[in-house]
Amino acid sequence: MPLTVFCTYCSARKNSAKTPIRAIERYISKRINSVAEKAKSEHSKFMIFSGKYGLIGPDQTIPDYNHLLMPKEIETHSSFVAKQIKEKKIEKILFYVGDTVVDGKSQIQYIQLKSNGHVTSAHPIGALTVGMNGENLSEMYDMYQNGVRLFSDDINPCRSGIMYRALLYSRNFGGTVVGFSKNHDIAGKGVVNEGIASTKTGLKADASIGEIIEIERNIRLVEYTNGNLHLTGVSTAEGVDLIRKAKAKGFNVTADVHAVNLIYNEEAVLGFDTNFKVLPPLRFENDRKALWKGLKDGTIDTIVTDHRPHNKEEKDIEFDLAAYGTIGLQTNYASINIADEFELGSVINALAHNSRTILGLDQQSIEIGTTADLTLFQPEKEWKFKNDDIFSSTHNTPYVEKLMKGFVVGVINNGKLGSK
Repeated sequence: MPLTVFCTYCSARKNSAKTPIRAIERYISKRINSVAEKAKSEHSKFMIFSGKYGLIGPDQTIPDYNHLLMPKEIETHSSFVAKQIKEKKIEKILFYVGDTVVDGKSQIQYIQLKSNGHVTSAHPIGALTVGMNGENLSEMYDMYQNGVRLFSDDINPCRSGIMYRALLYSRNFGGTVVGFSKNHDIAGKGVVNEGIASTKTGLKADASIGEIIEIERNIRLVEYTNGNLHLTGVSTAEGVDLIRKAKAKGFNVTADVHAVNLIYNEEAVLGFDTNFKVLPPLRFENDRKALWKGLKDGTIDTIVTDHRPHNKEEKDIEFDLAAYGTIGLQTNYASINIADEFELGSVINALAHNSRTILGLDQQSIEIGTTADLTLFQPEKEWKFKNDDIFSSTHNTPYVEKLMKGFVVGVINNGKLGSK
């Protein structure tokens, strides 16, 4: 008899202790297949029951749906603290931290406390320097002792001396330094790629050589210090090649790409839509294709949204004055699916597996009796993203009214279901 997977969860609603939500027939992970074979041999069906994996008898009748299951997506680079913006539907999406720099263990403990009981889990990234001002290293070891594994000053400049000392210091306890590869001296006030975008719009250019120089510098520092480096927001073909060579030499380097740089090239800004004003800027088409190649061959480890909510007053103004960034947590999978190069296995490996490795989290084991931590999604479903669909309190996204492919049904985590 064919094996069917049936998921249930313990609902907090009254009189609804066992609520069926979705069934799964296809699998994208060897972990699922191993459990499936066990269920087959026992003539049983694999279930998620009360937040844990289990088996039910062969005579149980369950509905037939066409959904896929993957280990829950982990986001390694989002900003919720830059503005006093409180996201809606926090029970389903996230919790609010506040307008603060996370550079000490007290802030980490606060975030962890606020995240308890939510369907989402928080894995805070600590500031690399005090106040993210680039002068003195933060309480890196204390934060590490409280669960932090990545240390970043976000898009702020990081001088060579600070990067050198951070890599040396953090290697002693296993921390990873995050580097955003923008050379602020070269970029200056540039807001678009140096190429067609800057020529046709007349906007100031942010040359790709700045990113390449920063990546080269940081890789050399890793080679010298034997520290751990994560390069965030890689956007250039030459940058991908540098990382590929560094990995081939055995250096402790990982990297991510922002989703929007996988989807669009520099020509997207020709209409002066400020939703395409992002850091790093959208680059040449050959850069975009190189990013996909790097993702598929393992040079780039994961994909991030770089989720940055901004008010209308910050985005609905002249392009060169507008704030950088878009929101993207809600549309991450479906937006990546827009690209012709999209490959399900590579994307899921990046979103759900490699990101856990970078954060030092255990990989999810889909075995009988373990706690479920999963995303349910429909990979082929087409839908149009509407303003009313946006959970965020800000609407700075280029995807409104766009036809999307791939629909996330919900997340199972901490014994709870978050669903749309």
